[in-house]
Amino acid sequence: MEILRCEHISKIYRKGNTYVKALDDVPFRVEKGEIVSIIGPSGSGKSTLLHILGGVDKTTEGKVLSVILKGNVIMFKVFDKQNFIVKYNKLQF
Repeated sequence: MEILRCEHISKIYRKGNTYVKALDDVPFRVEKGEIVSIIGPSGSGKSTLLHILGGVDKTTEGKVLSVILKGNVIMFKVFDKQNFIVKYNKLQF
């Protein structure tokens, strides 16, 4: 059973007149029971991805869907660059 899915996640930051692409069309999926590790070199977008998954930051493009069926955490979450909708018991990050 899928508990987390990202579709075409992109994040672009602006630094003055320069645009920095932190994430570029990232697909991501986690099945129930999987243990996931996000690894990569410095500056590769690991923290940006985690911030987007946790709802701390928005995507430039794409969307995140997650469903957690048990516990006192997010029950259903959908967000993209236009919308941020959360239905939850208690948000934990």
